[in-house]
Amino acid sequence: MLLHGILEEVASLVVILRLWRFFKIIEEFSVGAEEQMDGLELRLEQLESENQDLKAELRKRKGEEDEEERVGRYGDREEGEEGSSSAGKGGGNREDGEL
Repeated sequence: MLLHGILEEVASLVVILRLWRFFKIIEEFSVGAEEQMDGLELRLEQLESENQDLKAELRKRKGEEDEEERVGRYGDREEGEEGSSSAGKGGGNREDGEL
């Protein structure tokens, strides 16, 4: 009878130690996931900042292109008004110098 009680206590201790080990493993997964999340959050912030910079640069370039088109249109109108005969025959102002 005494041996039976000791075996039950040892078995209970083994179960408790296994549960403790299981929770330690889960805790390690949790810590690893948290570290990975920290790295991913930092990377996300970097990419969002880079995205904003690229959007600003794109808007700036888009504005420059719109400005060039607007200036080009007004330039074509002035030339069209001065020499309407050459505008219809391809004698307009060309940027690349070709005829």
